[in-house]
Amino acid sequence: MKTARIISLIASTFYALLTIYFLSLILKTGSIFEDASVVVSPFRFYALLAMPFCLVLGALSFYFYLRDKERKDKIVKHAKIISLLLLIAPIVLYFFINIILLVLSLE
Repeated sequence: MKTARIISLIASTFYALLTIYFLSLILKTGSIFEDASVVVSPFRFYALLAMPFCLVLGALSFYFYLRDKERKDKIVKHAKIISLLLLIAPIVLYFFINIILLVLSLE
């Protein structure tokens, strides 16, 4: 379970850095569109920022859940698999969501 805790902590750190990067990207993009007087729907920007923020909360919640179970000397089955899925699956899903948003914006 210690490995699963480390993986979930790495996932939360990665997604926190991703959230900060997306926030800076949104601020830069918003200022560019504002300078060019282009009207852009802010929904895509909020969706871009909401996903990694929720993943930070989820990974940290799982980390503290595992820490609590370890203190009570209880074993969580499949903790490593869940931690790896929490780290890898959102990256793959995010890739496909971006492709879908790109296709929808081209129409």
